[in-house]
Amino acid sequence: MVKAFNKFTSKISNRIFLSTLLVIIIILLIQSFAYTFIIDDVHYISKSLELKSSFSGFIDELKDKNYDQEFANIMTEDYVWDTGNPIMIISPDELLYNEMLIPTYYHTLIVEKDNQSYQLVLTDDFLENINMETIDVVAERVSDNYYFPIILQDETYEDSLVSEVDITDETLLLEDATIVDFQLATASSIDRSLAVLIGLEYVDQEYVINNEDPIQSYNYEHIDVNANTVFYISHFYLNNELYYILTSDTIIGLREQLTFISSFNQFIFVIAFIIAIFVARIYAKSISKPMVELNDIALKMSQLDFSKKVAIQSNDEIGSLANSLNTMSTQLEKNINHLQEVNEALKHNYELKAKEEQRAKDLILHLSHELNTPLGIVSGFNEILSDGINDKDPEYYHKAITYELDRMKTLVSDMLELSVLESDDYELELDTISIKNIVEERLRHYKKSFEDKNITLYVSITDQNVEGNYRKMHQVINNFITNASKYTPDQGHFKIHELVTNDSVTYYFENTTQHVDDDLSLYWEKFYRTKKTNTRKEKGSGIGLSIAKEILELHQSDYGIEQTESGLRFYFKLRRL
Repeated sequence: MVKAFNKFTSKISNRIFLSTLLVIIIILLIQSFAYTFIIDDVHYISKSLELKSSFSGFIDELKDKNYDQEFANIMTEDYVWDTGNPIMIISPDELLYNEMLIPTYYHTLIVEKDNQSYQLVLTDDFLENINMETIDVVAERVSDNYYFPIILQDETYEDSLVSEVDITDETLLLEDATIVDFQLATASSIDRSLAVLIGLEYVDQEYVINNEDPIQSYNYEHIDVNANTVFYISHFYLNNELYYILTSDTIIGLREQLTFISSFNQFIFVIAFIIAIFVARIYAKSISKPMVELNDIALKMSQLDFSKKVAIQSNDEIGSLANSLNTMSTQLEKNINHLQEVNEALKHNYELKAKEEQRAKDLILHLSHELNTPLGIVSGFNEILSDGINDKDPEYYHKAITYELDRMKTLVSDMLELSVLESDDYELELDTISIKNIVEERLRHYKKSFEDKNITLYVSITDQNVEGNYRKMHQVINNFITNASKYTPDQGHFKIHELVTNDSVTYYFENTTQHVDDDLSLYWEKFYRTKKTNTRKEKGSGIGLSIAKEILELHQSDYGIEQTESGLRFYFKLRRL
């Protein structure tokens, strides 16, 4: 069980789901507990404090107006409309000082007797007994202008009113009084008599005049209904006479309703629990999904894959984290690319240095190898002449030594030039040149060589302007023509022609030869000669084609060597201007 729980909570989405679900369950339990045990009391306290605050404000404002009766009536009307509760000011003679309360909560009946009008305070019960135009009334004064009926009867009653009550100075006795008008209460017509009697009873029995505690409260718990009436009572002195101020509010208990609600909540709890599962799951997914995306991006970054960025655009912490991750990814990619570029540059420089070192070694090796033979010949011939043991004319040895010295000079010069061309630092200056002019000039130079061997020449090229370095291309063409004059057999053929396109010209140098090696790429190698030509009769360094190759590559030319039916064809392409 524990393992299953640990496995379930190993994912952040499941932990968020459980946390959210737990919070919802706690909220529902707190709500149910509050409905059952707390809200009823809180409701009572809240209503009581609200009533006390309004009552205290009324007293303070009335005090500021020096307890003016007219202002007290205006304030009473406002208080009733604002709070919905009555407020009474009782004078020392137990009359209602703020008589504006009466037409607010009670119906009033205006009667006339002997040209004198009287205002009677009626409840709903008395109002139902008014059937005729005249009535008989016994009433007690409750304020300066209002009377509360003790007995109210119409013509249907035959008994004398006087025999039923004790007549005092405050008693109003009217017989056959004419009904002039009546007015309905402006506020609720609920009979407030019971509340007034309870409040007055508290004043008589419980209220203690205490200036340190000017507002005292009394709670009356109803027996027949689930309700409590809370009273707030205070007092003030006007003209050295004691006045009482009284307000009340009947607060209906919520326990029965809340009990039903709590029972109903058990059903709601089940529904809410099911909904909470789905809501919590959706919420958890909404949180975990971007986290999973962030994790995937972070894993790709750990593998140096910065191609994907986080697509979260929210304004919360996850959105901020996504922006930070994207910024870090961009910066890392930039820094790593920079490091790779630096590393490539270092690697390139290292390779260049290694290549230069190897080139220097090769140069020394080739020179030592190639110079060994001519130096040996020169040294041997010189010893023969010095010892006087020559069997030939000294002129022969002098010519041989001169020949070998010229070959060594050519070899060293060509090797140095090849080394420079192979260097990556060499920059070739290009210009507009004419290959036709170079070819014609070289053919004139080697004309006797071709005639001596009776070689047939075919030249078919036009005067085209191409891009190249004149001196270097002169060197390439000279090498091709020199090789043709050397290696084309007697009675052979040497053909020079071209292929012109819109943006380039390809030149072909084709000669007959008897011996062609299988691997044509060997012709471009340094010091390579075919077996047939591997003799010392031909004057040359053996690296002419290697130099031609480097020059053509510097021109970014498409060049090569091809085998034909009768020999070899060398070609190169230059950009047409």
